[in-house]
Amino acid sequence: MPFKHEIIEKINGFPSSPGVYIFYGKNRKPLYVGKAKNIKQRTQSYLRKDFSDWKEEMLKDSAETIEVKEVETELAALVLEAQLIQAMRPKFNILLKNKNPFIYFFFSDEKIPKFELERDTHKKGLYVGPFINRGVARQIHETLIKIFGLRICSRKIKNGCLYYHLGQCAGFCKDEFDLKEYKRKIAFLKDFFEEGPKKFLQKVEKEINALNKKELFEEAFVLNRYADLLKSHLPNIENAKTLSDFCAQQQNSQHIWLFDEQSAVLFLFENQNNHLKKKDVFMLKDYLADKESIMRTFYQENPLPVAIFYNFKIEDIDLFSKFLFETQKNSPAFYFLEEHFANDPDTPIFVRLSQELLVRDIKALSSIPADLKQLLKTKNEVVKIDCFDISHHQELAIVGVRVRFNGQDADTSSFKKFKIQTTKIPNDYQSMKEVVYRCYAGELPEKLPDLVLIDGGIGQLNSVRNIFPDLEFASLAKREETIFRFAGNEKIVFKLDLQSQLGLYITKIRNRTHDFAVSYHRLLKNKKSIQS
Repeated sequence: MPFKHEIIEKINGFPSSPGVYIFYGKNRKPLYVGKAKNIKQRTQSYLRKDFSDWKEEMLKDSAETIEVKEVETELAALVLEAQLIQAMRPKFNILLKNKNPFIYFFFSDEKIPKFELERDTHKKGLYVGPFINRGVARQIHETLIKIFGLRICSRKIKNGCLYYHLGQCAGFCKDEFDLKEYKRKIAFLKDFFEEGPKKFLQKVEKEINALNKKELFEEAFVLNRYADLLKSHLPNIENAKTLSDFCAQQQNSQHIWLFDEQSAVLFLFENQNNHLKKKDVFMLKDYLADKESIMRTFYQENPLPVAIFYNFKIEDIDLFSKFLFETQKNSPAFYFLEEHFANDPDTPIFVRLSQELLVRDIKALSSIPADLKQLLKTKNEVVKIDCFDISHHQELAIVGVRVRFNGQDADTSSFKKFKIQTTKIPNDYQSMKEVVYRCYAGELPEKLPDLVLIDGGIGQLNSVRNIFPDLEFASLAKREETIFRFAGNEKIVFKLDLQSQLGLYITKIRNRTHDFAVSYHRLLKNKKSIQS
């Protein structure tokens, strides 16, 4: 199915200047934002008929219209793309599972105000932020609660709680709670956050000197103690213009981006304080974006490291660096491994360890068929997987689908769609039973899969597992990410490790099936709406 005629006409009339393009779905819901050095050339590439990327196919099916915004330079296009992705959160751009990666410091507007951390801005009070580096923000919050004694207890204890005697509680647990002193500390921190550390501490110093000249020594002493607490527990805080600057200074990590060409998988490792961990994995077949676009989007939602190491060519590293500086007011050092570390002994040890982890993970990718055979106790290694899902909304357009994967690749020619015929009301068990039966009844043995994966829990599995005794069935419960299977009389239950290659592979198949089912359901529902 090609793009709508309106989209094709628009694309052919687009300018050849830099800018961004936005695909919209029904009700002008943003689907994808992309940047282009040449808008016309880039968008015309979507009209080619030979692409097989499933996300592009879904975009093609869902897109109702396309619009562009012209800019003067490619850098401006990059910046605008990042801003629009953050503002619109288009379906095919989002990388993070967590829809709000930010965190705020919050002073509640209550009789006894509280100093807290919040993800959203729905409550009444003062919000400071947002801050991308949530870990550093939490450390700052915890430090300030402790050193200023701002913990508020939920119960009364005559002599005070343990935290009160440790100097971390405000004393609300006691009958003689000093509300005036507590509010003074809160007001001090409010000013600290609003004005910025450097400016505020300079102002406090002048105020202390003024109070000393007026011989108001007690007030000067209190202010001086508060300022000393900040400086001693948050080193170099007095040199930071903003709290965001201070948070950025605490992020002393290196990122290592490694791409494996054969599997088309992009790995991100993080080294912080000599502790190396795998931070994220991106299957490029699952994204419309290329490697650079994934990196750009990632750094709009995560703090920058001090250095970025990478093993693939970035088209224009100066442009990338300028983009980060434009959007984050900072840019890390970049190290292309092939150029900077041609001699192996010169490669930093954490980079070498990352490369070893990459090799291990790619090996794990190739061993998935054998691993599944062992885990699920199937007769054969699991190479060909069929996955089923049901989609409906109340009684409208109840449908089922079958998606097939052959190894790492989706076999789109074997995808199937079914309109449910045996029930007019939503019944997942009956619908799943019908779809599985219609799919395999009369099917030649050589065309059968090594595993049938059902999107659902043990109930969905029980509804189908005895229909075809020769087929191997398992189900995947979405919320718990747990696999269920019966191998003979043995019940197998195990939770997927979503950081492992096996976990990523199985959830990729399930998510692809779910998207395909929802897409088909919406298509039929919209047709029924038009007919009525």
